Amino acid sequence: IFASTGEGFGLPIAESLFYGVPVLYNDLEVFREVSAGVGIEFSLQNEDSLIEAIKNIIESEERKLELNRLSFQRGLSFSHEFSMRKWEKLLLEENQKESR
Repeated sequence: IFASTGEGFGLPIAESLFYGVPVLYNDLEVFREVSAGVGIEFSLQNEDSLIEAIKNIIESEERKLELNRLSFQRGLSFSHEFSMRKWEKLLLEENQKESR
């Protein structure tokens, strides 16, 4: 569960996704962007929404397992290997442009 009024990037969410755990986050745009719709959003203005988000996970083992799977899949975009491949692709493309 991550709640913040001004987190700059959402690193705690990215780390949680990387480990494949269900993620609950409050309604900041950056958290939506990092999670890409994986996880459950709640409002800091409405504590009942956090309670409902927690219930959403604990009331169904099937739902929890599905969130684990989706979290892990999304979390792969934050791995070192994924970043390495992205940088490699960018550098190779830039190198090809310079060669022309």
